[in-house]
Amino acid sequence: MAATSVKKDRTSTWNIVGDDRTWTLDQRAKIDAEPAIVVAAGNDRNRLLINGDIDATGTDGIAIHDSASATRIVIARTADIRAVTGIHSQGDDMAVVNKGAINAASLGIRTENGFSLTNSGVIHATTAVQAGGESVIRNASAGEIRGEAIGVELSAGDSKLINSGLITGETLAIRDGDANSHIINRGHIEGDVALGGGNDIFDGRRGALQGSVEGGSGNDTYYVRGDMTIVENFDGGNDAVISTVSFTLPDNVEDLVLKGKADINGSGNNSSNQIFGNAGANELIGMAGDDDLRGGAGDDALRGGAGSDEFMIFPGEGVDTINDFGNGEDHIGIYNFGFSDVNDLTIKQGAETGGNVWIELGNGQRIIIEWIDKSVLDNSDFYFI
Repeated sequence: MAATSVKKDRTSTWNIVGDDRTWTLDQRAKIDAEPAIVVAAGNDRNRLLINGDIDATGTDGIAIHDSASATRIVIARTADIRAVTGIHSQGDDMAVVNKGAINAASLGIRTENGFSLTNSGVIHATTAVQAGGESVIRNASAGEIRGEAIGVELSAGDSKLINSGLITGETLAIRDGDANSHIINRGHIEGDVALGGGNDIFDGRRGALQGSVEGGSGNDTYYVRGDMTIVENFDGGNDAVISTVSFTLPDNVEDLVLKGKADINGSGNNSSNQIFGNAGANELIGMAGDDDLRGGAGDDALRGGAGSDEFMIFPGEGVDTINDFGNGEDHIGIYNFGFSDVNDLTIKQGAETGGNVWIELGNGQRIIIEWIDKSVLDNSDFYFI
């Protein structure tokens, strides 16, 4: 691969002409021009090594303007880019590795199409990163993406954002578009996160969020390991929380899945919820709405609350206690046991059962129903599947 270098300061635009070449701005050199570097369409698969400084701070100053295909830009720790827009790409398949500093009055990095970014330096702008297509953004542990308004904007395309460093935004730390985005936070996010209209995933189990996550109109999934403020609208799709700690669903989130082996609890809301326990001993509470509760492995306590609820029982799931079975309203779902009728069940009530109803399912598995007489139970109270 042929190589070209700028080793002295220059005050005119550096035009990148040719394919498959390496272009280096030396650490001792500075470009003071608007735009400073241009990669025009048709000059493809070039590699830019930015070791020196760029100043493009005039009215319409762009430090690097890329319209080509497969441009690779590496910004070294020694580089300081100051501009109105740090990098503007209208090309395809651009990749940026930033170890230095990009300070921009308007946009740090803006792309019309998808790109990849690995950042271990600083990107600071009104909108720090604006990705226009399907993109992969990795903010390393030393990386800082700071937006005076917005930290990262995923405006289009199914994108993935992995944050191990710091992302901040005065208006929004992260703003998502209408595609299906996957956001993983292992670092710190300071500011709110607004998911868009797609089926998005926000995984905050290993990071810290100082703000809230607002879901859009799609079916969103939230992974949590502690307190997280989740905001969903009434018509915001069918959403789920997957948690390794006790959790109560916020308004307008429909499903809760507990993970792990810890003895933790889960509660629903006024919507119709599906709540699934983990391998530990769980207390699951449906609250209002027509809820489906499944304890999972372990000895679980199930309380449906108001509404017409289903208590779902599968083989190998321990001893489950139903605290508030509403005869004529609630149902017990017996799945994959081979039963087809209430007369197939072994139902006990007496001194041995402490006055409760026991339904023996074999292999030590049992359903305990409190506050009911076994004589009222018939096929209308069960689903046999």
